Amino acid sequence: MENGTSCSSDLPWGHSLNVLKSGFLALVMAGGMLPVSSALSAKERSDATIRLHIDVAEPTGPIGKHLSGQHDWRLEWLDALDSPIARRCCGHMWSDGAWPAEGEYNWTNLDEKVEAYLVGGRKLILAFSYVPRWLWSDPDDPALNERTIPGQFEFFDHIRIGNALPPANYEKWEELIYQTVKHLNVDKQYGVIFEAWNEPNAAWFWRGTMEESLRLYEHTARAVKRADPNTMIGGPTLAGGPTQRKHSPSGQASGYEWMETFIKYCAENEVPVDFISWHYYEYYARKYDRAVSFTDQIQSVRDLIRKFPAIGNPKLVIDEWGYDWNDSRDEEIKALIDSPYNSAWAAQSLYEMVTSGVDMAAYCASVGDSPDAPNPTFAVFEMFNRLGSVRLKTSIENRNSKIGALASGEESKISILVWDFEENTEAADSSPKSVQLNLDNLPAGDYQQARYLARISHKFSTDLRNIGTGADFAGFANLQGVDPASSAPLPEAHTSTRSSFARNEFYEKSGLANDTWKETSLLIAESKLLQSDGRAQLEFELETNAVTLVELTPAAKANQ
Repeated sequence: MENGTSCSSDLPWGHSLNVLKSGFLALVMAGGMLPVSSALSAKERSDATIRLHIDVAEPTGPIGKHLSGQHDWRLEWLDALDSPIARRCCGHMWSDGAWPAEGEYNWTNLDEKVEAYLVGGRKLILAFSYVPRWLWSDPDDPALNERTIPGQFEFFDHIRIGNALPPANYEKWEELIYQTVKHLNVDKQYGVIFEAWNEPNAAWFWRGTMEESLRLYEHTARAVKRADPNTMIGGPTLAGGPTQRKHSPSGQASGYEWMETFIKYCAENEVPVDFISWHYYEYYARKYDRAVSFTDQIQSVRDLIRKFPAIGNPKLVIDEWGYDWNDSRDEEIKALIDSPYNSAWAAQSLYEMVTSGVDMAAYCASVGDSPDAPNPTFAVFEMFNRLGSVRLKTSIENRNSKIGALASGEESKISILVWDFEENTEAADSSPKSVQLNLDNLPAGDYQQARYLARISHKFSTDLRNIGTGADFAGFANLQGVDPASSAPLPEAHTSTRSSFARNEFYEKSGLANDTWKETSLLIAESKLLQSDGRAQLEFELETNAVTLVELTPAAKANQ
């Protein structure tokens, strides 16, 4: 396993790599070595070409599909993205009467909400981040009834200072947690994953001290395990991640200090910790001069786990991440989140989570104005979800470029996600990058090759011109859900795209697209048949901050 992480098959995100790769490698062993190449101009074959090498015969670890979760309360978005994970926090599951009084529980209402999130086998993370009024030190104290975020966000209006302070009686708090976990995971068998609080280093959600948050975690974790030893509990669910700076200037300690204190306390006191969790938003990180790559964040947490080995081997969970959770902050932020820049940043971030061994993640930022108008980042998650379970070895020449790649194999299908992430877009060369994709040890046979782009409101002329006529166009039309003989749309069931946004309409052979119309997040830029005796070479151009997905499927299987 990469980076020393385990992949226990009894966990929701676990994979058995040997099982996943066995059928794929059996096909690989028959491969020869003759290349197949699509042609580009002499200029595009210059030394500026970025050469990617994929070794189909060398798996390097799993691609965790539980990295494409969504921290979103809107079920239509979770369904649209086939999200494997949903997360709820901030007291939203508890604040409307789930715990009306001591010893009283509104299970019917809670069950309805939980079951809605579990549709299709989705896993649900719930944060115990809300102390009910009857556990306040003084429910009638006006100060405790003040909002933690007055006048800023209606979404958080239900959180009062009393909800964000330690419970007045920990014995009663433990009984509350015990009964809730017993009902949800023992009686109902929902398999909910729990966190003890949400962002205790942010005054929006916690008004106690760091030491009080540790005590709260301990009481919560012990109550969870008493109700069901198999239920997963984790924390500290920090805002801003394990960085060396405070989450905000008024914070009690840096994220790193908070994380170290949590891990040390749990290790020394034998407090159950099934996973270590934290959050990260690039907007806030830049605002407070604490921007750190996911790779470095993950490494710092691993170092702390090694420093305090009694903590065991907890999973790593980043269950809120994105550029900014609040896309209504201003028009500039919204424009950035809806831009190709954000989609390329998201692709790079997912790559770092895969290669660093994160077990579960949930994105928390806009993926569009509505399910009928997804933005480019929506397409990145669709592409990521189409990757196989086994990661393949990838190497890149011309490392001065910003091109990244993540390749996978699933039985006989090969998928490669490729992106260009230019962090400083103004200083970057705006011309398209010439990319050469080399697949080594590719099993012999005919392959249907399709390449996807995000459909967004800017020109795709560079890539759409690769759509040919005749046989090439027939293949393109089939993938678009169009009858190549009559140009009439096929029934939706005949489209090849899995997403519920696969209602692709017919595009003219010229490749002209309506620059303002957005319905489906994926656009097929290229479709053709490849014949290989063991090695393939594909070439295409990639715009600045563009993301593309290449899929190779044995022709016989693609036509089934």
